[in-house]
Amino acid sequence: MIRSWNEINYVEVPNGDIMDDSTNVFIIGTDPVMLIDTGSVVGMPVLLETLNTLGNPNVSTILLTHVHIDHAESTEEIRRLTGASVRFHEAELPELAATTTHDIPLDERIEDGEIIEHAGVRLEAVLTPGHAAGHLSFVEPAENWGIVGDLVTGSGSSAVFPPWGDLQDYLDSMQRIADRGINPLLPSHGDPVTNGPEALQHFIRRRLQREEQILELLDDQELSVEEVRDRLYENVPQDLLSDVTGNVILHLEKLEREGRITRSESGKESRFSRESLNR
Repeated sequence: MIRSWNEINYVEVPNGDIMDDSTNVFIIGTDPVMLIDTGSVVGMPVLLETLNTLGNPNVSTILLTHVHIDHAESTEEIRRLTGASVRFHEAELPELAATTTHDIPLDERIEDGEIIEHAGVRLEAVLTPGHAAGHLSFVEPAENWGIVGDLVTGSGSSAVFPPWGDLQDYLDSMQRIADRGINPLLPSHGDPVTNGPEALQHFIRRRLQREEQILELLDDQELSVEEVRDRLYENVPQDLLSDVTGNVILHLEKLEREGRITRSESGKESRFSRESLNR
């Protein structure tokens, strides 16, 4: 089903076993159209059916917020079918090279601050790394709303996990969009976030509160990543265990870079503590 916000159309395409949430693919213009993200291969029939409902317009351009499978797996096939030019930020290339699930040609790089115009819609590409190294948000500067990919979701903040995620970058990116007062935020998963700046500040505070919990755990004791995780989170579903573990790793890496905790090696296991700093 085609949904819209302020004359911007988007369709929720399913992701099958990849994840429970659908991905919002944004369709800018009437003919030709510009797509923002394409979704996974399993959701491609829904996207093609939607384009058929819209009269099979020419697809001239595909912009990618980032190259994760649920946002970009079908891009190469959509490009083959339509001849569209594919554009994303070049900081995504190392992660793309490391993936075994899909390949995407980069026809033209997108630069931070670049203005992209299509069918009367004027968007500024804003580099918002953290969830991914080259993650982009697309902001309409006159009306101050934004298509924000996985910067947030309709129900909360996004997962950030190694090796391509960075927690400090993610916090800085949320602050960058909050400082600009962007509202609403149109995420790739879920409904529009209609209290953009307030929601972003809430998500930042929640991450920093988690950080303080980790520091309290590491007072006068050494803990492994798994031990920190198990004390912070109870009854984590097995399918979320990897994401939760990755989140803890990024918190610990950030705190270590800031000199607020120390790391020691015990066999093949890293252990973390504030003990030596508190003496």
